[in-house]
Amino acid sequence: MVQKRVSKPARPTIAVLGIWHQGAVLSAGLADLGNHVTGIVPTQEQADAMNGGVTPVAEPGLSELIATNRRARRLEYTTATDAVRTADFIYISHDTPVDDDDVPDVRPIMEVVAQIARARKSPGIVCVTAQVPIGTCDRIEEIFRASGSKLQVVYVPEFLRLGIALRLFQKPDRVVIGGAAAPAAKTRALYEPLKCPILVTDRRSAEMGKHASNCFLANSISFINELADFCEVTGADVEQVAAIMKADKRIGAQAFLTAGLGFAGGTLGREIRVLQEIGRKHKKPSAVLDAVWAVNQSRPGMIVDRLRRELASLNRKQIAVLGLTYKAGTTTMRRAVSLDIISRLVGEGAAVRAFDPLANMDEVPEAPTFERVDAPLAAFRGADAALLLTEWDGIDKLDWKRARKQARGAILLDTRNLLESASMTRAGFTYLRIGRGAQ
Repeated sequence: MVQKRVSKPARPTIAVLGIWHQGAVLSAGLADLGNHVTGIVPTQEQADAMNGGVTPVAEPGLSELIATNRRARRLEYTTATDAVRTADFIYISHDTPVDDDDVPDVRPIMEVVAQIARARKSPGIVCVTAQVPIGTCDRIEEIFRASGSKLQVVYVPEFLRLGIALRLFQKPDRVVIGGAAAPAAKTRALYEPLKCPILVTDRRSAEMGKHASNCFLANSISFINELADFCEVTGADVEQVAAIMKADKRIGAQAFLTAGLGFAGGTLGREIRVLQEIGRKHKKPSAVLDAVWAVNQSRPGMIVDRLRRELASLNRKQIAVLGLTYKAGTTTMRRAVSLDIISRLVGEGAAVRAFDPLANMDEVPEAPTFERVDAPLAAFRGADAALLLTEWDGIDKLDWKRARKQARGAILLDTRNLLESASMTRAGFTYLRIGRGAQ
């Protein structure tokens, strides 16, 4: 008896629009799950770069994953939009822009939606992963219906973080899918190979879940930063206090309780601004979120105030800045808090010399005036004080005794509480930390 060969069902085809950090990780990650993915970019130069593994934002392991799936013929980056008309799934993964006050602007997202509506009338599923205000997915589906398109919309909030985004995609805490039963079930099948909890709900609950998760994290950050200020004036150690808190199972060992500069980059702030606007629109108070926002906005000024107190005046002082990027291990400077701090220092008459091995200054054409050097020790030359704002790979091997000899002053303010106090003291620094006092 001849047995018939049972062919495996074809894996879905996916088009990803918005190839920056999120879209780059999603396109490579979805391809690695066995799907056929086309990432659509605006220029041939960008397509060539992505196909060669040159990503718009440095992310550990991403270039290698792109190369693996390119060799397997599961992944392609192109300027052609043919995949929008034929793919089983269309991902809208753009980085939603925000203004200087972190208020999101969804107009670029809606322009992409209008383009999709013109190009695609046949059935398919649009997965929105862009960070959008609650109610946006309903608006998107209304646009499709008005244009005669049969596309269905689901919301799949992303919970990626710069520097560990690939790991979080491959081993997520959960996947959230918001949408009607049929498209949500098909979308769920895409993520089942990840073997993680998959929460299926309605679109608005999924959108609010994204807002709520990020605002809760923002609340933790502002809380521990305010607590750090109390620790400094009372002689307590904020890291010991955080350890005591995390030992409580109701709080947990993974609680986001690290004192420092606060949240930046637009991601968490964008969520707070969305919920504050909902409060204003519906006349509901947002006292907790207002306080979280106020504490966070005060952090750059706090750093500058502290340096001013140590140096008596910032005018005509030379400041060494170590680390510029939004987060360690990445190239992005979008909304990096370092720029705010440098701007304030320069505004008070200080000169800044900064080192960062990865920072892409092309992202910030209107950056404050400072000198960028290509070696960390060069930043210390003649410095009256030094600020550690973002760590980098290899900072633990820096010759701190030599750095102290290069500097004119002994002040080193570590906003990451990264370094070992005894070592810094032996190197000759007056070592200042956040919420932990001076050494």
